[in-house]
Amino acid sequence: MQRSKTQVMFNHLPGQVFRHENGLIAQVQRVATEPSYEINSQLVFDALDRELHRWTHQTGFRPPLVNPDRYSLVEPVDEVVYDLWPLNMRCKRCGVIKIFNDITDIPKSPRCGRNGCPGHLEQLPFLQVHQCGELKPLLIQRCNIHGFKSLVLDDPGNFADAQLRCLDCGVPVKGLGYRGCTGCNLPGDRYMRSLPVRAPGRFFTQSFPLVTLKSGPLQRLKRDAAGPAVVLATYLDDVRDLEEELDAAASVRKGSKYTPEEIELMRQGMASLPEALREQAMKDLVGGGDDKWSEIEDQVGAHAAGELGISQRLQERAMIFSGAGDLRVRRLEHFEEIARRLGQQATVRRLQGEQQALLDAGFARAVVVENFPIALVAYGWTRLSNKDSEARLNPFPQLKNDKTPLYVSTSNTEAVFLELDPVRVCAWLAENDLLTEPAPTDPREARLLILRENAAEGAVAQATSNLCHTVSHSLIRNLGELSGFGEDTMAEYLIPQALTIGLYANVHQEFTLGALVSLVEHHLSTWLRAAVRGTETCTWDPRCSEHDGACANCLHLAFGCEHRNQDLDRSLLYGTAEPTRATAVAHGYWA
Repeated sequence: MQRSKTQVMFNHLPGQVFRHENGLIAQVQRVATEPSYEINSQLVFDALDRELHRWTHQTGFRPPLVNPDRYSLVEPVDEVVYDLWPLNMRCKRCGVIKIFNDITDIPKSPRCGRNGCPGHLEQLPFLQVHQCGELKPLLIQRCNIHGFKSLVLDDPGNFADAQLRCLDCGVPVKGLGYRGCTGCNLPGDRYMRSLPVRAPGRFFTQSFPLVTLKSGPLQRLKRDAAGPAVVLATYLDDVRDLEEELDAAASVRKGSKYTPEEIELMRQGMASLPEALREQAMKDLVGGGDDKWSEIEDQVGAHAAGELGISQRLQERAMIFSGAGDLRVRRLEHFEEIARRLGQQATVRRLQGEQQALLDAGFARAVVVENFPIALVAYGWTRLSNKDSEARLNPFPQLKNDKTPLYVSTSNTEAVFLELDPVRVCAWLAENDLLTEPAPTDPREARLLILRENAAEGAVAQATSNLCHTVSHSLIRNLGELSGFGEDTMAEYLIPQALTIGLYANVHQEFTLGALVSLVEHHLSTWLRAAVRGTETCTWDPRCSEHDGACANCLHLAFGCEHRNQDLDRSLLYGTAEPTRATAVAHGYWA
C-alpha cells in the first residue's frame, strides 16, 4: 500500500489498526524506511531521554544516552505492509458471525452459507484493548447449546447495550467482550475495553517535535563558556547578532577550558562553600568578572543563569529571535521599514496599528520564521490512553538490524513566535499574589525577574507556564481561516522560561506557502482580537468554567498540543470568582 510520509507518521505506523479505502480493516505490520541523515542524533537522544522519564510505565526501551547504538533514526518512505485484521466476520444479510483463526482459512470471496444464505461476509468492526498495549479481536462467547454456528450481534449503536444472541434458540449469550488482560502487571483495571475500530483509543502514537537548527551556532552556545549568558542576553534584548556576540564573549573568556555543562557541574560541587568564595572561585576558573555577561549572571544568579542558559529551547529561542544561521526571520518592524522605503504611507499606518494591537493583547514581540526547520520523532505508542501516568509506553517493533526504530519526518515549515509582555505578566502575577516583591515596570527588570523565578521552579514558574500554554491554545483555536491553516494543522512549541509561544504549521511538506508571513503582516490584529475574546465563554459553561477550566469545546486541541491538554485553564485569561482549582487564578491576564 502506498502512503505519503505524513500519512505514515500520523496514521500508519506499525501496530496501528485502520480502515482501508476499499472497506477492509487492517493492522500495519511494517513500513518501508530509509536512514535519516538530516537530523542531529544527539539532539534526538537527549529529547528521547527526557520523554522516557515522563512515563510511569514503559517496557522495551534502553536508556538512549547510554545505548544510542540500540536505536535507528529512520524516515518512512511510501510503502506500508499490512495484514487483514480482525478475522471475526459477520454476514451482511443475516448477521451471523463467523470466526476465523488464521487469514489462510478465509476464502477469497467469503460468504455466509448458513442454511443456504448467500450473504457476503464483512469484518466485525470491534476490537479490545488494554492500557498496557494488549490488542485482541472482540471476544465472542459460545451458545451453550449451539456453539458458534448461529450467533448474531444485536448492536443498537451503543456498544454498552450490545449483546450476542443465538438464532437457533433465541437465547442471549452473556459475556460479550468480557476478557481480562493477562499480558501485564499494571495497576488498576484488569479488564480489556471493547471499542469500535475507529475509536481514538485503539492506538496513540507518542512523538515529540524537535527543532533542527543549523548546528554551528547552536554548538557554540553549548560549548562556549559564555554561551548561557549570551542565551539570556538574547531574551533581555541585548543581542543583535548572535555570532558576533559569541565572538565578543569568547575573546573575554578565552581562558576558560570548560563547557557550560562542566561549569554548572563545578558550581554544584562547590555548593557547600560560602557564596562569595564560590563565585570568586568560579570566576578564576572561567574568566570574566567585569564584562556584561558576568553582569547578567550576577543579576539572574550564577546558578540560575547556568541552568537556564543550557536549556535546549532557550538556546533555540536565541537563534530564532536573532535570526542566526540560515533562518529567514521577519518582524513587524521589517514590514514597516519596507513599506516606508517604498513610500506606502497607508501601509505604514496599518502596520503601526498592528503593532499597537500586539501590545494591547499583552504581547511584547512577534517574529515569523519562513523556513522553520522542524522534525517530528515518533518513538513509541500506547493504547486506550495517551496519559503518561495511565498507559504503558511501548516501542515499535525492531528493525531487521535488531535496533529499535525512531521514525522521523523532517521539513521546513512556517512559524510565528510571540513573546508575552514581561511587565504585564509581572503585574498579573502580583495581582494574583504570586510575587514576593513589587512588580517591575521596566521591561528588562521584568525579564530578569521572570528568569530568576523560572530557575527557582516555584509557583511563579508554574503559573507562567500554564499561562503560555493556555494563550497558545486560544491563539490556535481562534485562528479560523486567517492563515489558510486549520487548527488541526497547527502545533505549539512553548518556551515558557522566556514567556515565548511558538506556533508552526505541522504539515511536513517540502514547501511553504507564506501563509503565516501574510497572517502577521496583514491580519495580526484581527487574529489577536479573536483570540482575546474567543474563549471567554464556552457552550459547556458553567460546568467548564466552574469545574475543569478548559474542555474540548473551548481550549483542547485534537492535535499539536505538547502537553496533551493538561494544565489549561480559562481563568488564567479571564479570572474566576472562586479559584479553587490548582491552576485557577482570581484575576485573568486578558480581563
